[in-house]
Amino acid sequence: ALTAGPFNGVGLHDLVVGAPGENVGATVDAGAANVFYGGDDAVPSISDQTLLQDNVEAGDQFGAAMTVGFFSDPSQSFVDLAVGAPGENVGATVDAGAANVFYHTTSAGRLPSTSAQTLLQGNIEAGDHLGAALQR
Repeated sequence: ALTAGPFNGVGLHDLVVGAPGENVGATVDAGAANVFYGGDDAVPSISDQTLLQDNVEAGDQFGAAMTVGFFSDPSQSFVDLAVGAPGENVGATVDAGAANVFYHTTSAGRLPSTSAQTLLQGNIEAGDHLGAALQR
């Protein structure tokens, strides 16, 4: 998955590229989202920041889907980021899925390193894969 938006407020839009199969330490397929902050004339070849879920678990596939939007304060010039984790287990419910929201609350030019909110389905069931698709 891939999305773009003004995360750092400098020049070009920034890119966020998902890596849902990323191993985090020994945790297989936990997933990650890689942020490439654009400058005045280009986006770097190597990511500037890696975002992870707060509770890294095997098979979460964090980064499988993502979108940007003004989820908290539409008067900001920076957008917020939502990242799906369709393989997230919720308690004992396997692969219920979740979405994590990273609110851009500062003008520091970076997204926060941890999500501010985890979104879960009201009727959690095994195999729902919430967060497999996100669209603005």
